[in-house]
Amino acid sequence: MLSAKELRADPRNHCVPIIEVIDDPDDDSISYMVMPLLRNADSPPFQYVKEIMDFVDQTLEVGSLFW
Repeated sequence: MLSAKELRADPRNHCVPIIEVIDDPDDDSISYMVMPLLRNADSPPFQYVKEIMDFVDQTLEVGSLFW
């Protein structure tokens, strides 16, 4: 849902985009999502409290897309 075109354009949307969904030809219950490769959220480690606050703010900001 957050990868929909109109929500991807929203600057508050920091979610990893889904580039493509590929259905398994042998099993209808399996699909594969193609997404960009990202590093862990804490890599590199946070050094300042402001970095942690920015991270939490951006994480919670995604919830406001649904309100």
